[in-house]
Amino acid sequence: MKILIIPEQLGLEERDGGIEKFTHLDTSEENIKEYKKQYPSLSHVKVGQPFKGIILVDEEKFVAVLQCDTKTGYIVALEITPEYRHRGIATELLKMAQHKFNSYKLTVRKTNKEAVSLYQKNGYKTFREEGIMLYMEKKK
Repeated sequence: MKILIIPEQLGLEERDGGIEKFTHLDTSEENIKEYKKQYPSLSHVKVGQPFKGIILVDEEKFVAVLQCDTKTGYIVALEITPEYRHRGIATELLKMAQHKFNSYKLTVRKTNKEAVSLYQKNGYKTFREEGIMLYMEKKK
């Protein structure tokens, strides 16, 4: 059973990158499994406690997922379908991660220049480098 989230529950307003126009689903095991079938790149998205997040859908088409570990404060997944990129969706999901899920840290591959640039533009700074990964955070 899909659980819909009402945009007002997330504090979304008309100015929020237009994400209120999409259907908002919770990141239940059922919903994650359904979209993992369609988008294998979501294989790293976890379910269960302490993971919370949101899936954005345009009609039945996957748009984005945000998944946060509420115990550690890490954003563990932020994925936007290529055709929906560069519309402000990722920026609004980063804000949601901070304000709704109290998640201010993330990891990203050093080679993912587009994502690193996005995070830097949104105030994230590298606090550790380990192998191929950058550990970034935004101060509260």
